[in-house]
This record gives sequence, C-alpha cells and structure tokens, in this order.
Amino acid sequence: MSRKVHYHRIYLWCVNLFDKMKNCIAALFLVLGCLLFSCTIPKNVYSPATANLLVLEKKNDIKIATNVSKSSLFLIKDSRHSTFGIDIQAGYAISKKVGFKADVYKKWESNQSALQYNELPKYVNTYEKKGIEISGGIFNFSKNGTQSAVQVFGGVGAGSTSFKFSHNTDIPEKNYHSMEYVKFFIQPSLTFKPKKNYWLSIATRLSSIQFENISTDFPDLSNEPLGYIDTKPSLYADLIIQNEFGFNQLKGIRFQVQHGRTHLFTKFSSTKTNGFKDYKYDYNDSWFALGLIVNLKEVFKSQN
Repeated sequence: MSRKVHYHRIYLWCVNLFDKMKNCIAALFLVLGCLLFSCTIPKNVYSPATANLLVLEKKNDIKIATNVSKSSLFLIKDSRHSTFGIDIQAGYAISKKVGFKADVYKKWESNQSALQYNELPKYVNTYEKKGIEISGGIFNFSKNGTQSAVQVFGGVGAGSTSFKFSHNTDIPEKNYHSMEYVKFFIQPSLTFKPKKNYWLSIATRLSSIQFENISTDFPDLSNEPLGYIDTKPSLYADLIIQNEFGFNQLKGIRFQVQHGRTHLFTKFSSTKTNGFKDYKYDYNDSWFALGLIVNLKEVFKSQN
C-alpha cells in the first residue's frame, strides 16, 4: 500500500467521524454559548438611584437638580438591555452647617435573552422602579485656597420594583413579580473646585435595603435567591464620581455628569436540601446620568 493511499484512508476516516459527531459538536457549542452569554435572562430587581450630591454652601441655600440616567454610557448601545430613568433632587440649608435633601425617581427598564436564533424563544423582562428618599446631614464649605466642601448625609427611602416576564412562542405567557422596599443609607462626599466653573465630587453611599410585600405568580422561586430576598436586609456599597460644569453667562446653573458603581455584599442560601448556598440576586451594578443643577438664590439674584 502506497503512502498516498494510506493518507487518503485516514482523511476519509476523519471526514466520516466528523460527520457522525457534528450534531454533538453543535450541541456542545450551544451549551457553551448558554454558559458564556446566558440563555436565561437576569431578574434585575434593584437599580440604584442617581446620588444627590448637591453642594450646600451657606444658610438658606436652595438647589434643585433633574437628571436622566441609564445603566451604562449613552454612547454604548446594547439591544439586550435598555434602561431610562428620571431623577428630581432638592437640597436646602437651614443653617451654616445643617441641611436637608430629598429625591424622587422612576426607572423603566427591559432586558432579553442573549441568543436570538430563530429556533429559540426570545425571553423579555420589562421593569418599572420608583422611589423617594429624604435625608439630613451636616456640611462644611471652605473658600480658603481651593474651594472645597465636605458633606455627610444620612436618610431613609421607600419604593417599589416590579417586572413582567414573557417569551415569544406560539402561546405567549407572562409572569409578574412586584415588591416594596425600605432603605436606610449614609452618604459622605468630598467636593473640590480646582478650576473656575468646574467642580469634582467623590462620594460613597452605604445602603441597607429590606424588601417586603412581595406579590408574584412565578410558580417556584425556591431555587433562586429571589425567592429569599425578603428574609434579611441587602447591604450595598456605592462609589460615585460627579463632574459639574458652569458658564459665566449662566449664573446659578451647572451641568452635571455622574457615574456610579454599586456592589451587593449580601448572599442568600436555599432552605432546600442540597439547594444553592451563598448566591446573590440580580441587580444593575452601574449607572450613568446627565443632569442640570439650578441654584435658585443665584438665579433670582442675577435677574434683579
């Protein structure tokens, strides 16, 4: 037998083997795809609100801000995840060192399965989240050298989150899940003014959130952390950076850009025998916001 004939038989054997195993290989790639890109979609039941970093400088300061927010940069488009939020914030200094702040926000979100092949159903979650926060604290504004401000505020909040799950099949189905929450938080921050008409703020926010009053028609949540979310408080830590820009022609008005990251420390375990242990539920871990800040005293003063 010539070497050429021998190599040809090896080639035919390899082709035949591949033809028999192609279905297994396709299934393997499908499984890997599910693991890497998540065939199922997360249930992002919590999204952080834009942080209220309004800088109070002196007694009777009144500032308001409005923001639009997303979970990522506006320039980044992701067809699998869509978010849009509106935040309205206010701050008032009742003395040279003490102030109060308030926030109200609402978010609309959706996410869907990563794999979009024709033979696979398209899973979609749509969310509605809203809340209100009230806080009080102390501040110190310094004009010596580089202007700076130190603020420590703490407060309480309440809100709700709900979502609907559906998939596009021959018989569309929907499940809903809603719950309320109470939130306690503390937020220290530092603000610097290194240049005229530019402010930089760095802050952290520590939050304890207790979910309650759950209403759902999901058949069984005992195999995922969402089924135990109301058994203990959820502890979060946020890191926030905010840039503010002003213009000489616009007295009392600034534009702000804020980016934040959050991390959930709390883990949950199943009560079932051989169930999961120390898992976290799904949440949005970042936000990006554009906003407008108005110092009411400066605006009214410039018009007189």
